[in-house]
Amino acid sequence: MKYSLDLSKDNVDEIINEYNKQIKKRTKKTSRIWGLLLLFYMIIMVLIAIVFPETLKGGVSTFLYFIYGGIAGVILLVGLLISSFVGSEKPFHNVVMKEIVDYMNKHSDTYLEYTAYPKKEDQINKRGGLFTRFASMDIKDKMVGKTNSLNKYTCYNMRLYTSDGKNQITIFSGIYFVIQFSVGRLLQIRTHSKPKLKGMKFEKLEIENPLRIYVAKDEVLDVEERFIKLVSEMKTKLRAKKIFFSTVNNEIHFAFEGKKMFRKPKNMDEKVLDETFDKINLLVATANEIVERLNNY
Repeated sequence: MKYSLDLSKDNVDEIINEYNKQIKKRTKKTSRIWGLLLLFYMIIMVLIAIVFPETLKGGVSTFLYFIYGGIAGVILLVGLLISSFVGSEKPFHNVVMKEIVDYMNKHSDTYLEYTAYPKKEDQINKRGGLFTRFASMDIKDKMVGKTNSLNKYTCYNMRLYTSDGKNQITIFSGIYFVIQFSVGRLLQIRTHSKPKLKGMKFEKLEIENPLRIYVAKDEVLDVEERFIKLVSEMKTKLRAKKIFFSTVNNEIHFAFEGKKMFRKPKNMDEKVLDETFDKINLLVATANEIVERLNNY
């Protein structure tokens, strides 16, 4: 069931005021840090020029002084400007998301446990086998609830990435569900890449379908139509560019990428609150629909 966000003007003003307050507080804090770093840098540059005056007399040393010093100065100056004019996204999750979930818990039969920026839970990715187990994880939002059939689910707004120490490569950025539901076999349905479940080998079904369908090696090379239909229709409904579905150890792991669902707005207003509420509602409905459709086949 879909509910509407019917906040009073006082509630709206309270959330917006607290959000703006937190934005200003974090902006001031980060600007101070970058400002101190820039000041420290300037002092170091002056001290180098005083202690080693030959640095400014031309030649390679002068060249290196201005090149490396200039690069460092530009980086610090850009950091200061960004921190001063581009606010942190944390208040959106710590304030707006939290308040809307609290409202849903009080005014509907939906109950969610919400946590902003929880600790890493790398084991969920390793259990699901959708992505490489060597990926690191950044979680911005975590919501725990139960479907209408009382299946526990956890919904993460997160990013998975790998790093070589210098560069990061994002391998997934979107919504990731873990739903308690027993299927009784291992299978994966996905739009991209291959299964990554440790210790298991999968075979791809050679059928005409835009989705990639994998079953555990030595199992029956067939997948019930209900799974394929579910993933295909959820991809359309969620407008997902990428979608991943896995059944393993009495769990369903379901992840999708599309337009970023929860991001810091340029201006916080009632429309943003309504849109955020609708998106959270969509995620709750998604968990319910997955379980209900698989139960009703």
